[in-house]
Amino acid sequence: MRTGLPRLACVHRLVLLALAGPAFAAACGGPGGRRGEMHDGQEWPTRNPAVALVHGTVTGPGGRPVAGAGVEVAALFTDAPGDTRIGDCAGSPGPVERTRTDAAGAFRVTLSAGAGPQRNACLAIRVEAPAGSGLAARSVSGRAAVFRATAGPQEPVRIDVALAP
Repeated sequence: MRTGLPRLACVHRLVLLALAGPAFAAACGGPGGRRGEMHDGQEWPTRNPAVALVHGTVTGPGGRPVAGAGVEVAALFTDAPGDTRIGDCAGSPGPVERTRTDAAGAFRVTLSAGAGPQRNACLAIRVEAPAGSGLAARSVSGRAAVFRATAGPQEPVRIDVALAP
């Protein structure tokens, strides 16, 4: 049973966690506490992040995979006011992730919008060809994605990008 201290006091309790043990964290629903447990007659929500999975393949002329290409995936939230534009996307700035393609030209990123409800977004991808490849960089935008807070499998968004000389 909680002591009736305001929720802000939980922050102070968590600071003392290293000194006082896991009992403080359990009382605050922090580490050691169970997600969804009852406190003062209210169930605290789980904190699964709202995520979108994006994957694809970068190819060159003749459909050959491009290994080592730099890939940047940016999300603009279309369900919130904002005046940021990237290509065909407009909205409020969201997460950005960077990666490189593997030997098969494949890439995969997980964009996280933090804990919260479902979010709608427009995706913009910029691909930089590896140095010395003779291929030009390319941007692709306008693909819709839905960020969902779930602990289960997510349906990924596939975006393939073809580079030209």
